[in-house]
Amino acid sequence: AGGGLCVALGYSGDVIQARNRAREAGNKVRIAFHVPKEGAMMSVDMLGVPADAPHPQNALRFIDYLLRPAVIADITDAVWYPNPNLPATALVKPEIRDDPAVYLPEEIRRQLYVDLPAPAVYERARTRAWTRLKSGR
Repeated sequence: AGGGLCVALGYSGDVIQARNRAREAGNKVRIAFHVPKEGAMMSVDMLGVPADAPHPQNALRFIDYLLRPAVIADITDAVWYPNPNLPATALVKPEIRDDPAVYLPEEIRRQLYVDLPAPAVYERARTRAWTRLKSGR
C-alpha cells in the first residue's frame, strides 16, 4: 500500500505476530488488531480423542501435559494467542499478558460471540458471499 489504509481479516495471534515482525523490521508499517464495535466471532481450539484411538491413554496424557500451566504459558509466549488456563496467566511473559490485543479487556470480550450451526441454505449463501469477497468480484 502507498501509505494509505489497508484493512484485513485475520486471527488475533496472526495479526499480532505480523505487528511484532513489522516493529522488529523498523519499516514504520503500523499493524493493529481491533474487534469491531458490532462484535466478532470467537474461535476456540479444542483437543479430542477419537473413539477408536489405538492409545487413548497416551492421548489423554498428552492433553494433560499441554494443560500444565508452564507448558501452555510457553505456548502462549511463542504464538501470542491467549489461553484460558488461569494458573498459567502469571507465567505468561508480561508484555503478552498485559497486551490488550492478546488478552482482550472484559468490555471487548462481551462483544464476542460463538458461531452457531446455521441452516444449509444460509451456509451456502454465506460461502458464496465470502468467496465473492475474497475474489474481489
